[in-house]
Amino acid sequence: MSGSRKYSISLPEDLAEAVRAHVGRGGFSACVAEALEQRGAMDELREIVADFETGTGQRDP
Repeated sequence: MSGSRKYSISLPEDLAEAVRAHVGRGGFSACVAEALEQRGAMDELREIVADFETGTGQRDP
């Protein structure tokens, strides 16, 4: 990952406070970034599975 940029996002207050309590003030952004990375990876896996299930995915012989 290269560099960083500041964004303003809205989160449910109880979720944001639970994250902050768990990771501390300095770890909040890192936690959100990790969650977004994991979400992207899961989305990619879902696409791979869907392609495989429909027969459009490419499989190694």
